Amino acid sequence: MQVSVETTSGLERKMTVQLPADKVKAAVNEKLNSIKNTAKLDGFRPGKIPMTVIKKRFGEHARGEVMSELLQSSYGQAIQQEKLYPVGMPQIEPKELEETEGMEYVATFEVFPEFEVQGLEKIKVKRPKVEIADTDIDKVIENLRKHKADWSDVERAAAEDDKLIIDFVGTIDGEEFEGGSAEDFEMVVGAKSMLEDFEKGLDGAKAGDEKVIEVKFPEDYPSKETAGKTASFKINVKKVMESALPEVNQEFIDAIGLKDKTLEEFRTEVKTNLERERDQAILARVKAQVLKGLEENNEIELPKALLDQEIEQMKQQAQQQAQQQGQADVDIDAEKLEKDARTRVTLSLVISELVKENEIKLDQSRVQKMLFNVASSYGDPAMIMSYYEKNPEMMKNFEAAVLEEQVVEWVAEKSDLEENEISFEELAKAPMV
Repeated sequence: MQVSVETTSGLERKMTVQLPADKVKAAVNEKLNSIKNTAKLDGFRPGKIPMTVIKKRFGEHARGEVMSELLQSSYGQAIQQEKLYPVGMPQIEPKELEETEGMEYVATFEVFPEFEVQGLEKIKVKRPKVEIADTDIDKVIENLRKHKADWSDVERAAAEDDKLIIDFVGTIDGEEFEGGSAEDFEMVVGAKSMLEDFEKGLDGAKAGDEKVIEVKFPEDYPSKETAGKTASFKINVKKVMESALPEVNQEFIDAIGLKDKTLEEFRTEVKTNLERERDQAILARVKAQVLKGLEENNEIELPKALLDQEIEQMKQQAQQQAQQQGQADVDIDAEKLEKDARTRVTLSLVISELVKENEIKLDQSRVQKMLFNVASSYGDPAMIMSYYEKNPEMMKNFEAAVLEEQVVEWVAEKSDLEENEISFEELAKAPMV
């Protein structure tokens, strides 16, 4: 087999493969002999059909199968011989040759870029250092008490943390719009679950009040039907309710699903959950800084095939998300889409190179820990873990996520790293980058 490789442009390669006539002929004869042993033709006993008849009846078919098989096997051998790493499927152009001339074809494909990861020491990373305080635990318990609150009607004006039961109808330019109306809608004063103008308009509301409120929607509001527009809401306040919070006792602890836990064990459970949230939040912020630094310090040529594939996947994800939100279509910013796809592909290649260069091995114990953390949010963690473990595709996703975390931590230690002490509350509000 003769192989020659030509660099046409950037990452594109043209590989010409030539197989000698005797190799092709031998393969065709082997195929015909195999057919001869199994073929059934009227007037001949099985295995006794003359080769001249076999060639006339099956020769073209046999040669076609052989050429396809030789192409597949020789292509794999050729890229190994030339130490090439193709991206995606090649474009094959067979050359028309006489039977006595053997076989020749040209395979055109892109290869993965060859590069060394640069600039690790230039990456600046600020890693938060957070201790879980008793006040953090108290805040969680207070929120749990609010979730279990008993509500009763009051005749006074609504105050902070009161619940309002309202009917409302919203219009823009006199026309009702999707999602702008509701009956018996519940909202808690000060919870910031509604737009600011809406909440302000209900300050001091009493049961029986009827109000008309003008509400300005933000320019970046998810619904394009209302983004940047002003709506008029007719509101009927049906009830104002105040809450009575339960005592933190055994009955309360049992009611939130921690049956038979003591108060001390309950607080320990809350602290453990907060520590898990803290660790995930810290990792997310470190990861954002590391990935940004890796991209900024490594400008590499990207295979068009990988980029196109990523763009198509992101389009499909956007369409699926739109459908889940009840939207028929989604407007896609092509320029932003390509930019985001470039970021993803670049980081994927850089992370793969770091794993290879530094022989970073997947930590299976961390995979199990991540799996447990995800499963713990369900009623039967053991069943969920078993379900994931029996699904190879899902496990691959967990493994990829853990390996990425390991790379991020490895890079962070090589970077210009600074630790800063902040509170858990500050961590929750801190920007990702």
